[in-house]
Amino acid sequence: MAFNARGIVQLLGKMPRSSYPVNYVTPLQRRYLSSVSGYKSWIDMGKRFMTSSAILDLWGVCFCFTMPPKNKKARQDPSQDTPKHAKQLNGEMLYTYLALCKRELDTSKDAGSGLSKASWAKIREEYNAKFNITREPKYFSNVWFYQKAKYNAWTWLLRRTENDFNVETRTFHLPPEEWDAFIKINENVSTFRKSGLLHEDLMKAIFANRVATEHV
Repeated sequence: MAFNARGIVQLLGKMPRSSYPVNYVTPLQRRYLSSVSGYKSWIDMGKRFMTSSAILDLWGVCFCFTMPPKNKKARQDPSQDTPKHAKQLNGEMLYTYLALCKRELDTSKDAGSGLSKASWAKIREEYNAKFNITREPKYFSNVWFYQKAKYNAWTWLLRRTENDFNVETRTFHLPPEEWDAFIKINENVSTFRKSGLLHEDLMKAIFANRVATEHV
């Protein structure tokens, strides 16, 4: 059985507006269907009622049915908000995160107690916009506490191995057995076995005087 555009629109026009996928139709398609069906407006098409599952099938066959536009921003997998993924943050993304935190702390009236909800909202909005992603508050919380723990591990190790710290390369030089012993006590120091503290100045500015009662 053959269907032309006018016939399909006549069927669609009998559906109530409440059940019709108006939002899924482009303005160009509306004008076209209105012209071939004889209806004066798109609204006129929705004044009658008819229930048929075949209507939407026909709508798709004629390529008049379009899905809602996809969100161009990368969709966020909830699994990306885990502590494991927070530990993997590095490079430009880590630098941007830390720079935003420092900026908000520098402009905060009560920086000693940590960042306010308003500051976290600004950080989240700017960070997501810059990298065209969607990270939830939990992600920023996980990154904050991991970076803080890493900084504390850095200072902890520095106090215990001052003579084995190279001030030029900003790295530690310890024999394997000492590394193993320190890692058993504080597992967070393992990250410094192969490299120093990334963005040391920013980390110090943010975490050197932070209290343990912060909330994100």
